[in-house]
Amino acid sequence: LKYFNLDILSDKVHSFLILDGSVKIGDDEYLSGTFFKVSNADNFEFSINSNVRIFEISTPLKPNYKTYSSSMT
Repeated sequence: LKYFNLDILSDKVHSFLILDGSVKIGDDEYLSGTFFKVSNADNFEFSINSNVRIFEISTPLKPNYKTYSSSMT
């Protein structure tokens, strides 16, 4: 089991997609195909027990441009 503690920016929304393998966050395990977001945090802790590929996109927590979701309200 390998443990990771990523320093992330608290003013961003970090969106992750597990492409291959699995990720354990706390007591929960997430498999390939799982999408999740982390926001309002300075770090993100997780562990893996095999080869994993993760895709991440970071976007502003409060963008200064109009987004699709903001146009729906």
